[in-house]
Parts: sequence; structure tokens; C-alpha cells
Amino acid sequence: MPFDPTLAVGYAPTMDEIMADMGITSPDDFRETILSRCKQLQEAARQKGTLASFETTREFIVCE
Repeated sequence: MPFDPTLAVGYAPTMDEIMADMGITSPDDFRETILSRCKQLQEAARQKGTLASFETTREFIVCE
């Protein structure tokens, strides 16, 4: 059964609340935060050996 976010029960923070919680105060901060997190995930995947290229110029993190 696919996930339907409209059926979720409980607190659902707004984007502004999420950004404030992460210390993001501008679009530039948002870009830097997302980019640094992507780099962290890529490095963690590289260390675990779960980074694959699938014969393309892009790399993908393989999830179970």
C-alpha cells in the first residue's frame, strides 16, 4: 500500500518551522545545507560501498 501523507496523524511542521529548526534563514543557507547533506550522504555511501554508477555519468546511492 503506498504512503498517503494526507492520512498521517499527528504534528506536521510547516516548511518555515523545518527551516528555522535547521537554522536556515535564507535561500542561500537552504542551498548550502542541502548540498552539504548530499555530500555527507555520498561520502557515507562511498565508505560503505553502496555507491554505484549504473554505467552513467551520475552516481547513485543504492538502498535496500
